[in-house]
Amino acid sequence: MINLAGNAGCDAQIKRELELAKIPVRCLSSAAHSEVPYSIYGELSGFTFKRAWYYWEVSGRYLPLDIAEELYRDPVGRNFVRVVGHIGCPPPSQWARPYRPTPNDPPAYVCSGDNCVPNPAAPLGIDSYHIDTQAGLDLFAEKIRQLQ
Repeated sequence: MINLAGNAGCDAQIKRELELAKIPVRCLSSAAHSEVPYSIYGELSGFTFKRAWYYWEVSGRYLPLDIAEELYRDPVGRNFVRVVGHIGCPPPSQWARPYRPTPNDPPAYVCSGDNCVPNPAAPLGIDSYHIDTQAGLDLFAEKIRQLQ
């Protein structure tokens, strides 16, 4: 990925990268106030893709731990699709958190007064990634499409 920090014409490159990964492009009403002045971003199945200086920031919906681990077993996923943006590329199990996929699922946390603890019955997943290469972006998008 090329460095887009401060690049006023960044939208053309962002659109190209999203389209290569088959991620739908969305438009902002005005340019973002960030290191990359983008006015477009990607959105796919509850995940939002925003371009940072040399990588993509992905957030939103939780990626189930089994899919995150499958992604991590792929050399591209392990090295260029970084769980919670961690530069050390740790395995997803180290950062997985409980979540609630639907209202019928168990709550992610169980609380008693001010004390809340993870619910062992809730599934685990990852809700944040940094993606460093086009191949990583393509792979991540493909895994998301498999969830549909």
